[in-house]
Amino acid sequence: MSLSAGRLNRRIQIETPTRAPNGSGGFTKGWSVPFNIWAEMIALRGDEAVQHNILNSTQLWRVTIRYRPNVSEECRAMYNGQPLNIRSCVDPDGQREQLVMTCESGVAT
Repeated sequence: MSLSAGRLNRRIQIETPTRAPNGSGGFTKGWSVPFNIWAEMIALRGDEAVQHNILNSTQLWRVTIRYRPNVSEECRAMYNGQPLNIRSCVDPDGQREQLVMTCESGVAT
């Protein structure tokens, strides 16, 4: 299945995890912004739940991008300033043309 440019109509950032020494022998986790890319984003399902008298809402997304070998579940995507945790990342046909990611927003990263 070929990936046409017209489908990629949203601009997202892919961030990779970084570790920096904290001066006490440990590390602080952070995120780097290595690249901005075009993506197709489709909202799949949203949920709301009340935990400890706090309303939490989550949204599941299917995000399709052009193939990149350095994108994995360890990374995260940013869309309009909102972090999206990458839950799965697959090359659906093995042709290295596209990556289809299942992402979740509204949860801790």
